[in-house]
Amino acid sequence: MNRSLFLTLVAVMLMAFTSSGMAADEGSWTGWLSDSHCAADYAKSATEDHTACLNICLTGGAKWALSMEDGAFILDIESAEAKQYLGHPVVVKGELNQETQTIKVSSVSLSHDH
Repeated sequence: MNRSLFLTLVAVMLMAFTSSGMAADEGSWTGWLSDSHCAADYAKSATEDHTACLNICLTGGAKWALSMEDGAFILDIESAEAKQYLGHPVVVKGELNQETQTIKVSSVSLSHDH
């Protein structure tokens, strides 16, 4: 019986460790779709005029990103979904991986706050 109790405690501790240490944060962020090269420069990327530069950077290997006044995140998003929102402020919902600073996008919509 002691062995069963020990194994149960180990299993519970492992589940608690993996769920707390590896969990992503679900959230919502408002900004402009950009690329990983330009997203840190909000003044540059938060305009309709940035679309041409964005496409060039993406073709050159940059990743999709969300540019915000207070920072930027890399986006794990399908290009077809993202392209329909270029040149407009958006709300991105998804899970943020704090370690990689990447949002696994669950939805994108136009923002009416900008």
